[in-house]
Amino acid sequence: MGGRCGSELVERYKPGFLDRLLSFSFSHFGALGFYLNRKFKSIGEKMELAQIRIHPASYFSLAFFVSIMVGLVSGLFALFMYLEVSGLTRLIFFHLTFNFLGSPVSTYGLVVAIRDNFLLNILFLRLFPVFPFLTFIFFLLIPDIKLSLWTESLEAETPFIGAYVSVMATGGVSPYSSIKTFVKSKLLPTFSRVAERIYTLVTIFGEDPLTAIEKTSKRVPSKDLKELLLGYVTSVRTGGDFVHFLFTKTEALFRERVTKMRQIGERIGILMESYVAMTVLLSLGIYSIFIVNTTLPVPPNPFFSGGTFFLFAYIVTPFLSLLFIYLVDLFSPKYPSTDWSIHKVAVLSVASVTVFFSLFFFIPSLNPVFLQVIPFAKEVNAAFKSFVLGLGFQEGTETPVLLSIFFVAALTPPAIIELKRGREESNIEENMALFLRDLVETRKAGLPPEKCIMQLRDKDYGYFSKRLRSIANQISWGVPLREIYKYFASSTRNWLTRMLTFLLVEAIDYGGGSVKTLETLARYSEMMNSVRKEKEGALKPLLLVPYIGVLILIASVVLLIGFMNLSMKLAGSGVAYKSLLTMFLTPIILNTVLAGLVAGKVSSGTIVAGFKHSLLLLVIALIALWLTPWVTNQLTSLTQFTGA
Repeated sequence: MGGRCGSELVERYKPGFLDRLLSFSFSHFGALGFYLNRKFKSIGEKMELAQIRIHPASYFSLAFFVSIMVGLVSGLFALFMYLEVSGLTRLIFFHLTFNFLGSPVSTYGLVVAIRDNFLLNILFLRLFPVFPFLTFIFFLLIPDIKLSLWTESLEAETPFIGAYVSVMATGGVSPYSSIKTFVKSKLLPTFSRVAERIYTLVTIFGEDPLTAIEKTSKRVPSKDLKELLLGYVTSVRTGGDFVHFLFTKTEALFRERVTKMRQIGERIGILMESYVAMTVLLSLGIYSIFIVNTTLPVPPNPFFSGGTFFLFAYIVTPFLSLLFIYLVDLFSPKYPSTDWSIHKVAVLSVASVTVFFSLFFFIPSLNPVFLQVIPFAKEVNAAFKSFVLGLGFQEGTETPVLLSIFFVAALTPPAIIELKRGREESNIEENMALFLRDLVETRKAGLPPEKCIMQLRDKDYGYFSKRLRSIANQISWGVPLREIYKYFASSTRNWLTRMLTFLLVEAIDYGGGSVKTLETLARYSEMMNSVRKEKEGALKPLLLVPYIGVLILIASVVLLIGFMNLSMKLAGSGVAYKSLLTMFLTPIILNTVLAGLVAGKVSSGTIVAGFKHSLLLLVIALIALWLTPWVTNQLTSLTQFTGA
């Protein structure tokens, strides 16, 4: 019987791709993995602290195998590229022709750029042996990165852990019982692993709660959480007032969090200054050089070829924006849980709009044959061009305008939802703190907590009033508080609101809703509200930076192209003015969207909050494009007046 159950369990388990890759790499490079584990012993220790459930020898064998594969791929690419550059081969991939931004472009231009551009030549033909070493170094850094994220998550959750434990302690509930609650609760997902380990040591290994908390806290990477847990253990063993310790320590954690908000604002301010310098001022200088190099009737510099401009405008600049978004994410304070519903709406919106624009615009632009193949594609393109020119946009701006309309159509639905939900959640957070304070004052009159809630249900608490009335109605129907909380949590996406409601339910259910317990909870909610306002006050002024940067970049490029066009006409030669507008304004639209995402990440800490900023920046860009003919006419009039 036992053998049959065991065989059924083995048959039921299906190893995933990572399991198979680990098995393959360890079976072929296991000896090397053990050797590397001895050489990099600290990496294995960090893996254990970072909760990476892979044996270090297997991890190092996988790192070596992946590095070898990266070396083979980069070496083969460099070989094929070298043969193509030398003229020894003529691979089809390097000789495909597409219509890019209104002009035919061959993929052979990549070969020419790598051959003639010194930096590209070094990167792709000479430095390919470096890529395997960089890959292996990246594997060595993964445990550090994972440990850093693990520590950051614990530090973000620690004030709320202290708030819950101290609130429960005022009601007579032991901290171990409070910690045990988070074994199954997902409100604090990172701490739940710590709570699970403490619970396992007590129930399976027979440790007493204090010893289990002490042992676990010594392996916790977060300094704040370690001090909170060890301080509690010490105060109990020495006969001290552990409730007072928990309360004092939690207040200190919230004050420290407010202080960190100010420091975070200063750091992000420095980041934004660097962002403007690198993506706006650097772009302005590079664009100016490329415009002048393209328009002057002199042999063009190979370094400033079209391939190099494409690399800078479509790869380097977007990469810098994404890098700054990542850096801001590292510094920004975050709640333990993220609402992904708006992200799902954004993915659906972008996917549907992309399908439409690809069928009628993007795919036909690659080859005119598709205009005849795709039904109504030719009519849609002709109608769009007439529409754009009819609005007063200049010829040459069709592609930037099309790209702007694409992003506006894709980002508008999630931006509207995020704007509505953001205002609602901010209002709920603020009014819930007021409700808890009123609840404490009502409780002092001697009413039971449930009666206090019912008495306050008709008071105006903004968006929170609707939820409060629902809670009060369910209490009057005799629904248990825990069932009320489950319904409330399922209908509320804001994590902080769910956390405060959870604390309130637990305080009433376990602690009887004493005045002291509710007073503690109200004070913590006011601290949380203060943290939120401190964050908004520190980061909101930084919103102007991307707007000013985009305005400067668009205005400068349009003016410079118009000035060079007029200068060449006065010199007796002309430039492809329409092609220049298409070539240089199109990547600006893409980077404008990314600048909006940076603004959202800075102001609210989320990418989805940047959708509304991207829309506003796109409107500004469209207005600038619409004013292009007027700017050109003003330059022409000024030139004629000066000449006269």
